[in-house]
Amino acid sequence: MNGSFFGNDNFQGMMPNSPNYSDFLNTANNMNGMNNIPGNGTSNIMDQVNTNSYAQGVLQKNIGKRGYFFVSFPDSVDWRDKIFYGVLADAGNDYIMIYNEDNNEYYLVWSIYLNYATFDEKPNTI
Repeated sequence: MNGSFFGNDNFQGMMPNSPNYSDFLNTANNMNGMNNIPGNGTSNIMDQVNTNSYAQGVLQKNIGKRGYFFVSFPDSVDWRDKIFYGVLADAGNDYIMIYNEDNNEYYLVWSIYLNYATFDEKPNTI
């Protein structure tokens, strides 16, 4: 190479020993102050997301409850619309786990296919 690419002045300020690079690192390292919300005691904005306001949070509050789970699989001919009955065993970001006590089976269902759920008892809400 003839040095013209690496000699470009546009990159000079971002080299590790340059003052601009240090300023960049200091700014990046101090950005957690921007994520603080007064009174909550956390410094990471992702920790502050309230999952209770989402379906996942409501489902997690109802783990152990028996109910019907109505799902649709649009690309399936045999399982287009399916109803699972059982105990909600787990709920994650993108799945629910249903335990069928009658046949001792667990069903892992992706949340994207869940239309709605009904419970045999009053569900816990936010």
